[in-house]
Order: sequence, then C-alpha cells, then structure tokens
Amino acid sequence: MNPEYDEKYQGEDGFFQLSAISGEGVSIDDVVNMDAFHQLKPYGSDPQIIELTLEGLKAEEKARLIVPSAVQEEEWNHQAAIIMKYPEAVKIGDSSYNYFICGRI
Repeated sequence: MNPEYDEKYQGEDGFFQLSAISGEGVSIDDVVNMDAFHQLKPYGSDPQIIELTLEGLKAEEKARLIVPSAVQEEEWNHQAAIIMKYPEAVKIGDSSYNYFICGRI
C-alpha cells in the first residue's frame, strides 16, 4: 500500500479508508493473506477471509472480505476490510495498482 494515496473519512458513527495495493503478478488470495496476517495483526490472531460474489463483477474480478477474529487488540477497533481486484491496473502517479482496499479503521 502507498500511504501517500490513502483517503480517510470519518463521521459520527465510524471511519473508513480507501487505498490501492500494487500486487502486480500476485493473486488476490496472496494479497489478502499478506494483509490479513500482517505481523501487526490488524485483524486479530485468526481473521476470517470470505470469498465474495458481488453483483456486476465478472468471474475474474474477485473480491474478499476480511473479518476480524474475536481476539483483536483494542487499538484496531474492529477493523475489517474488503479487497477487490481492479478489472485493469489503475495508474496513480507513477505507479500501477491492481487491487482496491476499503477498510473500516
């Protein structure tokens, strides 16, 4: 992820963040596993990964939901995320990104 291109939003009842992940040549499952099982454990020690079928997506345009485990550090505040593969890589600045991530932070 490139923090330079993160967009964070907040309201009275929560927060969320939009970002992009390069993931060039990497499967969606590998991208999701790298995020879900990061050494900081943002989703707890045993997050659940759910394969999603979203209306309007083609079979090759996959999505995954990361649901935090019951044992998640309080600092992560029930963080969860949806990661989707873009139909085509998106260019932001000088870099290309293959995955979109929307996380509740």
